Amino acid sequence: MRILFAALAAAVFVFTLTPMGRAHHGWSNYDASQKLQVTGPVQRVNYGNPHATINMAYKSEEWVIVLAPVSRLEARGVTPDKIAVGKILSVTGYPDKSGAKEIRAEFLTIDGADYQLR
Repeated sequence: MRILFAALAAAVFVFTLTPMGRAHHGWSNYDASQKLQVTGPVQRVNYGNPHATINMAYKSEEWVIVLAPVSRLEARGVTPDKIAVGKILSVTGYPDKSGAKEIRAEFLTIDGADYQLR
């Protein structure tokens, strides 16, 4: 019984307190009627599932960009080296409805090449 409780506690931690858990939420949190484009340098990368995320600087603020799952990124040609820390990216997507500095990315422009994520 203790092992089951420990496993359940670990799962709750992973899915509520870590970036992986926070990144996996419904798309209804984003305002699909408002397209937003931000351009800036990548500050941090989480190239993992359920969705890869990057943090980037835009207008002196840090934005969280929720990308597609890794399998889709790779199928579209977005490999880790293309979104590495320091790269300048342009992201087009939908802002978080809560006003948080977060975007659900639909398109990336990297080194002049465009990538559709959905």
